[in-house]
Amino acid sequence: MKNKVFCIGMFKTGTTSLGMALEKLEYASTYDYWPLEGIDDWLEDESLNEKFYEIVKLKAYYYDAFADSPWLFFYKQLDQWFPNSKFILTLRSKPENVADSDIKMWKREGAEDINIPPSEKFINRYNEHNKRVREYFKGRPDDLLEICFEKGDAKWDDICEFLGDPIPNCAFPHTNISPDKLDKIK
Repeated sequence: MKNKVFCIGMFKTGTTSLGMALEKLEYASTYDYWPLEGIDDWLEDESLNEKFYEIVKLKAYYYDAFADSPWLFFYKQLDQWFPNSKFILTLRSKPENVADSDIKMWKREGAEDINIPPSEKFINRYNEHNKRVREYFKGRPDDLLEICFEKGDAKWDDICEFLGDPIPNCAFPHTNISPDKLDKIK
């Protein structure tokens, strides 16, 4: 049986691509956005503990790999609940890229400018989340892999070595890429 793998990168950092990659590695994967009522995705706080058991009961035992919301908010609880799990923090080369991508998504979904948070709010959320994750996993390199898809770090080699899995004979999946970024993906 495979260890559980949790992608705990913030939104717009390649979480869907990583979810698809884990599926290609034959993990039973869930990588769709799954909002939980009452979770404020702008700030991780102690109220998340109340929701943790809801997600464990509903999905955590049925899958081996998890990406996107709400998993990224529960890394501490998941680490304790599922010993020997692996965590992957997906990143962007600049926090501003996360904000730009998030704002574009809000606009595609029809949000009016007045209802879209300012770039600083997205940037602060991204930076704060990454800081908390790094602090929590400090000194545990066997448990946390950081990977930045924009820098070309998303290679089967790195992920498979971290997970202890063989490298598949297929291209690494990249999804939700803006057309201007496609030529940069190898």
